[in-house]
Amino acid sequence: MSSTLRNSLLTAKAADVLAIAATGNDETTQPDYPAYYASDSSLAGYVLAVGSVNSSSAISSFSQQCGDAMNYCLVAPGENIYGAYPTSTYATGSGTSSATPHVAGAAAVIRGAWTFLTAAQTAQILLQTATDLGVAGVDVIYGHGLLNLYAAVQAQGQNTLGYGTSVGSGDYEISSSSMTTSAIFGDAFTSNVAPKLDSAIFFDDFGRDYKANLASKISVQSNNNLSAFNNAIFGNVVSKAAPMQFGSRNQFNFNYSDYKTVGATGVKFVNIDNSKDPQASVNTGFSFVRNASDIATNLKLGFAFNTNEIANLDQKTFGNFGFISQSNFAANPYQSFMQSSLVNGQYSRKFNQFFAAQDLLNKKLSLRFSYQSSYDSSQILSKINQKQNQLLDFGTAYQIKEGSNILVSVGNLTEFNNNILNSQSVGAFESNGDVKTSYLKFSLNQNLSKNLSIIGSFSEGISKINGNQVGIFREFNNVRSRSSSIALIHNDFFKGQAGNVKNAATNYLGFVQLVISR
Repeated sequence: MSSTLRNSLLTAKAADVLAIAATGNDETTQPDYPAYYASDSSLAGYVLAVGSVNSSSAISSFSQQCGDAMNYCLVAPGENIYGAYPTSTYATGSGTSSATPHVAGAAAVIRGAWTFLTAAQTAQILLQTATDLGVAGVDVIYGHGLLNLYAAVQAQGQNTLGYGTSVGSGDYEISSSSMTTSAIFGDAFTSNVAPKLDSAIFFDDFGRDYKANLASKISVQSNNNLSAFNNAIFGNVVSKAAPMQFGSRNQFNFNYSDYKTVGATGVKFVNIDNSKDPQASVNTGFSFVRNASDIATNLKLGFAFNTNEIANLDQKTFGNFGFISQSNFAANPYQSFMQSSLVNGQYSRKFNQFFAAQDLLNKKLSLRFSYQSSYDSSQILSKINQKQNQLLDFGTAYQIKEGSNILVSVGNLTEFNNNILNSQSVGAFESNGDVKTSYLKFSLNQNLSKNLSIIGSFSEGISKINGNQVGIFREFNNVRSRSSSIALIHNDFFKGQAGNVKNAATNYLGFVQLVISR
């Protein structure tokens, strides 16, 4: 052992230089010097010993083992390596001296890409990303294992998006960050926001920066408006209720939907998206209604599961068109966030409701109160049965004259678990606390003839979103949303034509618009 050589290595350490040395070709269990210095505690992390393996990743017959230097030793291909020789020629050779340049080159790649890394950090990256060989874990033959440059340049540990003033002072885990926007936002996030995030980076455990590819973390929920429009045009869906009377005041309604063949079209199960089973979207629920006239005249109280009983009452006020209770034209867009829907064949959201309805002025004026809540099922979120939304809604429906009705409602919607206007944001996209939306909604129905009506609706809401002071979206609040719709509705359009006259279709033509603005 040469003290001069050791002092030189210590000098190199002081200059933050990583020394990489071959174990030797004498087939012994210990490496030669200077590789043996990898076991010297004074040089720990600043000297790497390198052994040789063959094409089968087995230790070469000539290679010395890692031995006492195993904690700072690894192996690399060292047999039949084609390369440059001191004679200014290229040739094929074998030996630990042929294996060592692989490791030296890998170290140069890493330090060249991230120049702030120290020699010791570079060594640690190479060691912890090596492919384990021989006995599990670090061993005296292969040390940490076979050099793996591909793994070495990948992010190590937690892939975190930093937000602090220095590396590691604050971060979000990229792998658990995502944003699924409601269809009401259209492609606003995927087309306008996502491209602006292309330059975002995250840091691994060594502070190395990587592109976060955040654009791929933003997706859009599928829009079911086409399905709803399709069902109405072809009259595929019939909403039915099976009442069960308990005494003179109590009634259970089992609500369900069914598909049917419609009139002249002669079609059944018409579905625009043929990849989906239309039967799977049929939703069922029930409600309990009590006639509480012992408390007040024309007062109804009750609860419902997976059906909006207040909407059903409003539906009767507006005629048997089904527009109030469905997530389409005249429906309350904020209440639609509560509705149960299918995701991968599983119900994603369970809906509960407690309600009260009071009729006045010979039932021309109706007052409504509803408390609604929804829960995501265990198949969708790991947070089993976590409340996602709750809503308090106060409404009044007034019959101006026969065939002319107006409905006004106000309400407050609270969204939990990083739901923002029915969009789910997690990790780096998350909001801070609950999102509260106050809204006002008007709907007007006017009969134009016996079977022809026009219906219009307008809703506007303001959402208070705290915003996350360290996330991607910061200091945003008071998001304004607006929905408007108008439709011509013809009932029994196919009546008298071929097909099932009794279940003749309700059809409509119209448009719906929802605008989100700051």
